[in-house]
Amino acid sequence: MTKTFLAAAALLGLVPQATPDVVKLKSGVDVKCKITRLAAGSVTYTDAAGKAVTAKSEDVNDVMLGDPPPSLAKANQAVSESKADKAANLFEEALKEISGGKARDLHRQYVYFQWAQGLNVKGDSKPALSKLEQLRKECGDCRLRPVSYQWGLELARKKEPALVEGLLNEMKSEPDPLGGEAGLELAKLKYEKGDYSGAAGDFGRLGVSATASYAPMARLWQMRCLRGDKKFDELDQAAARVMGDKAGSSPALLQCAAATVAESLLRKAGADKAKIRDAMLAAAQAVAVGPPGGKDEGEDYAIALVVSARCCRLLSEGTEKAESKQEYKTRAITYCKEVTSFYRGTRWAAEAQKELVTLGATDEKPKDAGEPGKPPPPGKAPGKSSN
Repeated sequence: MTKTFLAAAALLGLVPQATPDVVKLKSGVDVKCKITRLAAGSVTYTDAAGKAVTAKSEDVNDVMLGDPPPSLAKANQAVSESKADKAANLFEEALKEISGGKARDLHRQYVYFQWAQGLNVKGDSKPALSKLEQLRKECGDCRLRPVSYQWGLELARKKEPALVEGLLNEMKSEPDPLGGEAGLELAKLKYEKGDYSGAAGDFGRLGVSATASYAPMARLWQMRCLRGDKKFDELDQAAARVMGDKAGSSPALLQCAAATVAESLLRKAGADKAKIRDAMLAAAQAVAVGPPGGKDEGEDYAIALVVSARCCRLLSEGTEKAESKQEYKTRAITYCKEVTSFYRGTRWAAEAQKELVTLGATDEKPKDAGEPGKPPPPGKAPGKSSN
């Protein structure tokens, strides 16, 4: 959605004067019309027959407003020429033109948005965030309101991390899904500070919805809080509920539940080979979901790898067959090396390093390790034993 708005913003100001507005519907139809309202959730316009039509935002690919403020195209040109002061003056002039009736107020949100873009190009991230805040204050329920939060958060995380929490607190009062997504991110901040109990309550409230897009992620993070607080009975119950309702769970939530089951089974297995293999099978289900996009989201994948390594080590110690003993050890090293290589600086990397010390392999390179997330070579699949 951000790219769509950025494309619309880039085109705005280049539309010739006295042109009609255009609503580009996802059905593939471009409607030439007169737009009368651009809200966050809908676009209202008058079609060629004079009929008033309201389209939901999810049914609209893009909009193009005709008759922009005369100074807006000049402001964009100044940005492209790296003339920051000139651009600022022209953006200010464009706002005055709107207030003076030379362009419709619908254009105001785009002036602020493009001004923020220009400031960001210059490297002024904090002023850019201020312009996005002005957009929300002055334009209210407008089409660019959601993207002003989304791009604002992206920008703040990269360049102004101290402003992230304040922006999320502003965003949490928005209608869903924005409000719920903000609540989710605020709860994550509590989790990162070690407030597992407080975060668990927040995640629990966000996870009760059966339809909210963020609910599966909230349930995932609630399980991580229970893990952090070592509330293993509650954690096991939560994992069982997820595994019993796979259709209503996201892949990431299923990975979390499978990793949790694997940890629990191994914790209770003792020296029982059958139970250790059950734990390894559950870990394999979590690993099979694949590694997540970023290191910060890799907790459950990393846990599954560490559990797999421990299972292999225990099975290696429990077999007399030299070939099987070495195969298990090699697989354990492979799992640990993936964690220490790709999740450096995390507690799971520290756990994997401890396993490598126990295996006597701190200086040993894993055989056939391959790339992160790729399955082991034939004959080395986790959960299968030659013993």
